[in-house]
Amino acid sequence: MQHAGEIGELALGFGKRFNSVYTLDYMHGLVREETGGATIVTIALKNNFDIHRFSYGKNYVDFYGGITVFHVTGLRYQAARVNAFPEQYYSVGSIRGLFFLGLKGGIKESSPHQVFFESGMNDIWLINVINNNESIDYKDYVSLALGYNYIF
Repeated sequence: MQHAGEIGELALGFGKRFNSVYTLDYMHGLVREETGGATIVTIALKNNFDIHRFSYGKNYVDFYGGITVFHVTGLRYQAARVNAFPEQYYSVGSIRGLFFLGLKGGIKESSPHQVFFESGMNDIWLINVINNNESIDYKDYVSLALGYNYIF
């Protein structure tokens, strides 16, 4: 379960740990009309790579990073499919890449409960910041997310 982070006001999903470093999560997100002005639905694949574990007795904190590929459903975000613009004028706007870093941890390693905090930037803003670093402040475009994992 995740709150914010560009894939929805609330996103729920499931994942699979493939080895000690890599986890793949499928997330389904929603932004309510009251929050976003319109109901927004997303689907996402989160690729998580554990970088380093800090242990304190039975407690632990993992530093991780990754790339999320997400799709925002609905024609509103698919300008290329709307006939009001010349062909090839806009690239696909409904599919985004999100690069992120985060911290996740738990009270003891054997516990199925885990919380996380992550921060990221999508591909469009990242390119914009790189190309216009003297006029764009990257801090204005960083997303934050809080979440909870239950490990089966």
